[in-house]
Amino acid sequence: MHEGIQRIETLPIPREALREALLNACINKDYAEPSPIQIRVYENKMEIVNGGVLPDGWTVETLLSSHRSFPYNPDIANAFFRSGEIEAWGRGIERIITACKNDGFSTPEFRCDASGIWTIFKFEYPERATTQKTTQKTTQKIGLSLTEQQRAILSFLKEYPGSTRKEISENLLNITEDGVKYNLSRLQELGLLKRVGGRKQGYWQILE
Repeated sequence: MHEGIQRIETLPIPREALREALLNACINKDYAEPSPIQIRVYENKMEIVNGGVLPDGWTVETLLSSHRSFPYNPDIANAFFRSGEIEAWGRGIERIITACKNDGFSTPEFRCDASGIWTIFKFEYPERATTQKTTQKTTQKIGLSLTEQQRAILSFLKEYPGSTRKEISENLLNITEDGVKYNLSRLQELGLLKRVGGRKQGYWQILE
């Protein structure tokens, strides 16, 4: 994603949910336990593990339901509260789940075992589905304003996706190689065409 010439990085998990999960880990870690809070990033998920324990009698189901505030480190929780980093005690899990739902992500997995308390986010890109639907509608509108040359190029590339600019020009009437170059660039700008691979081994992909 870009804003002007600046690239804006997007995360495969909600930023607000990640923030809450990290604060939650800091507040509930058992600091007598030597291992640090661990953040493990894999290809399709992120795991946040802190060596904390749940209050006696509590389970993961307790965390997921309405419950009273019982931070493992109340002084740290109070410091975060006074600095404005958290709005209320005991609502960390609720805010994580809400942030995920609001941004179209699935609920992360929460787990507690002998190694600590786990928060596991699956990497997702829900905006892509929305973007694809929007692109389809936009493509239908754009299709009405395409030139005959652009339509001819798209039609030709559907059948011969590995064609070069020279081959396209030789097989279509009344279009020079420079004209092919211009129209290929224009079709890419419109989001209707994509180049996959290099000049020799690559091919053209029609985006529909």
